[in-house]
Amino acid sequence: MSRLSYIYVLVAQLLLVAAFWYYKGQYEAYQLPFSSPRPTLDWRQRSLRQLFEVANTTALYELDDLTTGFDAYAQPITSFTPGKTAPVEDTFIIDTHVARTLHGAVRRFKSFIAKQSKPSFRQTRGLVSTSFEPYFPMTAVTLKLIRNSGTRLPMQVVIPTSSSNYTSYFCHTLLPQLNAFCTSAGDFIDTAQEQSVGSYQWKSLALLLSEFRQTVFMDADIYSLAQLEPLLKSSAFESSGLVLWPDFWSRSTTSSTYGVLDINELDVDKDRASVEAGVMLVDLGRHMKTALLAFFLNHWGPKIFWRLFTQISLGYGDKESMYMASLSLQLPIAQVRAQPAAVGRFADGQWHGFGWFQHDVGAEYWSDDGKMPRSRPVFMHVSSLKPLWENLVHVPGVERGIYHADGSFTRVLSADDKDVEREYWEAVEWAACNTEVYLPGPNGEIMCTVMQKYISTTFAESKSRDQKESFNSKM
Repeated sequence: MSRLSYIYVLVAQLLLVAAFWYYKGQYEAYQLPFSSPRPTLDWRQRSLRQLFEVANTTALYELDDLTTGFDAYAQPITSFTPGKTAPVEDTFIIDTHVARTLHGAVRRFKSFIAKQSKPSFRQTRGLVSTSFEPYFPMTAVTLKLIRNSGTRLPMQVVIPTSSSNYTSYFCHTLLPQLNAFCTSAGDFIDTAQEQSVGSYQWKSLALLLSEFRQTVFMDADIYSLAQLEPLLKSSAFESSGLVLWPDFWSRSTTSSTYGVLDINELDVDKDRASVEAGVMLVDLGRHMKTALLAFFLNHWGPKIFWRLFTQISLGYGDKESMYMASLSLQLPIAQVRAQPAAVGRFADGQWHGFGWFQHDVGAEYWSDDGKMPRSRPVFMHVSSLKPLWENLVHVPGVERGIYHADGSFTRVLSADDKDVEREYWEAVEWAACNTEVYLPGPNGEIMCTVMQKYISTTFAESKSRDQKESFNSKM
């Protein structure tokens, strides 16, 4: 064989090797992780139980009565208006002994997490959520809508331990169709530890179990209206590694919090709303320590820290934990400026809410004249009318959900949001007619019929999905 032939063969072999590694990378970026053997999650798999033990052995039980005699309902919580709303008055004061005890506990836990090795991740980017069997229909609907938006990122759904056939169907039959997979908490923590995790605390656990370095965390009742991949390339995320969205309400953190967490109060932007933590962008390569400290704050949240963060007012829960943990560790953070926009309708003089839009990372405040400039909504938070059977039943004489008081169907959003509304109910119809997520319920078999009738009756005048311009392209 001539030298030229050898060169041709060598070049061909190099091209084949390059092609193999390229397509292998493409496959791994979008493969279904659950289909491979159970992953080794480095220090998380080895020491998450130790994390619970360290959090539990912190001597804070004596502070269970932290709010004895405190009247939470007396707190004057107000809606937040940028540049106009002052922080909530600080009426929840803790004594010096309590503050010193909390401060010492936080410092000891920060010392513990400082010794943890840096984690590795199986994939670079993905979505993380949590779900429970009663919420499987909600997760199925929102995940279908996420895929309809054009988002291709794989999703990891962290769930409680279960051996039921229903969970098996959800994890091994339904989710793989949507490029998603389950992670069972019981694979990493023992039964007692899992039972100690309350509803808001699952978010912290899910972040610690994330298989993705860069993640979009979304509650089960949130879905995307546009592709999410660009958010992880935004300047706000690339510069900070942690992006949070605002709530409707003013921040109500008591000033005692800052000394407890070693936060310089001047670093707190008090001309910002409180955090709405249902969606977050988190680079765990940079903010794993933030997630670990937030886990500790949430572990003791119901008894102590959530009370400090909110003065037991509107939004009581885990909403401020990632924000406060980041400040305590002096790590960068970004908060979207545009306030959420409520969506629903007025009927019989009352507001019937559906949920709210959450806006793009680069969206700004209201202008000086008090009017909010048009900005692209990228998330819908279905806070009220979740696609669960109990929310879709007519109550005679009551204007509720998809029904008028007389039992006839009604739209739930304004005319401007028709495309958003129709796509939502079409996803519910898909879940009811093409999956088994509603079947455990006593009325699961008729959900499909109800949704088909509702859509054909309510949206008869509008174009089908194939005929109309998608909402995503309009934005």
